[in-house]
Amino acid sequence: MVNRLGLMLCSILMFNAADAQQNVSSSQVLHEVQKLGVHGTVLYVAAHPDDENTRLLSYLVNEKKYRTGYLSLTRGDGGQNLIGDEQGIEMGLIRTQELIAARKVDGAEQYFTRAYDFGYSKSPAEALRIWGHEAVLSDVVWTIRTLRPDVIICRFPTTGEGGHGHHTASAILAGEAFDAAADPTRFPEQLKNGVQVWQAKRLLWNTYSFEGMNTTRDDQFKIDCGGFNALLGMSYGEMSAESRSKHSSQGFGVPAQRGSSFEYFATIKGSKPEKDLMDGVETGAARLGFKQSTHLNQYQRLLNDVILQFSPLEPHAIIPQLQQLENLLNAAENKPLAKYKLEKLQQSIVMASGIFMEAIAQQQQLVQGDSAKITFSIINRNGLKMKNAAVDFSLWPSDNIQVKFQDTTGNVLLSQQRMISIPVKAPISQPYWLNKMPNGLFAVQEQSWRNQPERVYPQAMFSFRLNDKLYVVYKPIQYKFTDPTKGEKYQPAYVTTPVHIRVEPSRVILSEQPTQKWITLNVQFNVDVHDQVSVSLHSGKNERKLIDTLIKKSKGELWQYRFAMPNDVDYTEALYVKLHCQKFGTLESPNGTQQMTMTKISYPHIPDIVYHLEDSIQVLKMDCKISGKRIGYIAGAGDKVPEALTDMGYEVVMLDKAYVLAGNYTGLDAIVTGVRAYNLHNWLDDAYSLLMKYVENGGVLLVQYNTNNRIAPLKSYIGPYPFSITRNRITDEQSTVQMINADHRVFNYPNKITSLDFVGWVQERSIYHAGTVSEKYTDLLSMNDPGEKTLPGALIMTEYGKGKFIYTGLSLFRQLPAGVVGAYRLLANLLAQ
Repeated sequence: MVNRLGLMLCSILMFNAADAQQNVSSSQVLHEVQKLGVHGTVLYVAAHPDDENTRLLSYLVNEKKYRTGYLSLTRGDGGQNLIGDEQGIEMGLIRTQELIAARKVDGAEQYFTRAYDFGYSKSPAEALRIWGHEAVLSDVVWTIRTLRPDVIICRFPTTGEGGHGHHTASAILAGEAFDAAADPTRFPEQLKNGVQVWQAKRLLWNTYSFEGMNTTRDDQFKIDCGGFNALLGMSYGEMSAESRSKHSSQGFGVPAQRGSSFEYFATIKGSKPEKDLMDGVETGAARLGFKQSTHLNQYQRLLNDVILQFSPLEPHAIIPQLQQLENLLNAAENKPLAKYKLEKLQQSIVMASGIFMEAIAQQQQLVQGDSAKITFSIINRNGLKMKNAAVDFSLWPSDNIQVKFQDTTGNVLLSQQRMISIPVKAPISQPYWLNKMPNGLFAVQEQSWRNQPERVYPQAMFSFRLNDKLYVVYKPIQYKFTDPTKGEKYQPAYVTTPVHIRVEPSRVILSEQPTQKWITLNVQFNVDVHDQVSVSLHSGKNERKLIDTLIKKSKGELWQYRFAMPNDVDYTEALYVKLHCQKFGTLESPNGTQQMTMTKISYPHIPDIVYHLEDSIQVLKMDCKISGKRIGYIAGAGDKVPEALTDMGYEVVMLDKAYVLAGNYTGLDAIVTGVRAYNLHNWLDDAYSLLMKYVENGGVLLVQYNTNNRIAPLKSYIGPYPFSITRNRITDEQSTVQMINADHRVFNYPNKITSLDFVGWVQERSIYHAGTVSEKYTDLLSMNDPGEKTLPGALIMTEYGKGKFIYTGLSLFRQLPAGVVGAYRLLANLLAQ
């Protein structure tokens, strides 16, 4: 008997139709069929989303037709965000989807390790220590053993030219894994999970020339990757640009390149390629290991005939020959390769058939314990000999839905609608690596999941017979709607809990002079409720009942309850809301089984992302005085500093272009610019004289870090006196910080700043310090990473007229959301007039 839950939760790498787009051109079908004759495999290894060489990937997949994978050690959780305010794990969720979108353009496969991107690191030793050297090495080995690459290519060298410690660590791990993957004594537990040891032919470094660094040499092996693919209608430079431009959150939109373009390679291990990347590697059909030469000849002849006889007007005509190839692949001795090629062959058959399938939920939310209407549809657009078409759908083993379609011979859309009950125990939709939050490594127990980009869920299993051969295709359950301006749109459907609970604010600052703090409890009922509901507040030790009341709400309605923070609650831990009603029982966190809230991340360039977490109230007890009340904030690349300012007791006014250029800043005690604001907003050049006038008249202007590099050159005037912006940064969040003049007003009013205020910082101290600074500025802090010289410019200030101007590279935008008390106190002092 088939394990239906296993089927629903599994993700078949290449034969899972997770994309809403199902219309495939004849040229795409032919392109995929051509790949069936090539059996070389390449693995590209780097550290982050956007590290990959998309031009090389495009060339390898589409010109050479090699199976090609990109292994990114991390999901980019520590990166900057140019499109929103998400950071940390949310940033990693966005960048994961951007990488998946990029791979849909260039055709490569995407892999990850469990490593968490904890931010910039100057040392590979630090990166490997935080991740756990052996653990992340095992993930690289696992990917090599599952993919079985003939050639492994590093983006970065082991000698540090890549700059970032993560970059260098990726090359070190690739070199170690090159050997370890072939050693049966290394990570032997993997061999019990369906893989074998594997020795790649060679390990290469893809050298480069950019940003003033040229590591290419004439004696290195080189490939011209600038060709044009007539079937796809794109050059590899054009394809590369489209792929790389999917990294919207990092601001990596790039122009297309056309014409000859060479990639260079230095040999690290194995034999050096002389004429071809695959020198010494069998890439023809003989690689499949046919015992009988007649089978090999048949495979080659059939595939050649399919390609020569292919008709763009009738791509489905090749299906009988492709099905003969299926029979031959089943007889091949190289089982791992034959299995992969069989999956690709079956995918090509379905593509050529023109058969359309979809599973559409009436609502995007599928709620545990509720019901949902799902429409399953199929259409045999080319009138093929198709029968026994059916759908299996299950969210729990005992709740399987089966749908059978009767007549599927003609070009008629067949749809069946089912009202299904969502099991109370149905797994919620959750990125699989977030089931336990990371330290240096995400906790993923299932070995086979550890390098996967995502697990597609929920999904339906379509099956049908073509010429009496069975085919199975997994389709995601999707929500389809019509946008008046964009037409038909798809988004993933997701399984969620019957109640979402969110508290606002999520952070409460308690000062030594107690003031009443109000909390709003937002309870989103995802099902109809008419029940007695009690709500309690607890910290895992103490509990206080807040309200017991009768609630009658329809599905989708919000219930809000506002309460004052009690003074006698134990503030040593985060506070959680506990809700009880007869219909659901007790919904609590962290001790309950229900997730407390759901977050949906929506951007137009990627599918909606949903994840669940336990919502709580973070209580910060601190002595933090503020001077001034009203702060203007010019948003930059996206941060949560405005929310922190509100928590501190300021009134925050968000300043847009029109407001800033109007020049009327009356009533603002200070103006703060968000991270990278000057990189993003050219109109700030026009506001320069207005902002300087504001400072001269007694205002405070605090500029958070900006960057100055090839991708984001900074041309703006920022302060009243000149200074440049460097690439200097302090990456060790525990590094010693010295106040150059502890008697300076900025360290004494309204709060006394001491070394204790720099304890408990996260990810980094600072980024992109000021440099070449006018003598008019005062340098306020001195700090350095271990073993390095002191770097100035993390915090500079000058008086100008009656006011003051400050530039800081201090990573306040990371510290404030993390609840670092000292960062709040220091910010209050910086804003004080």
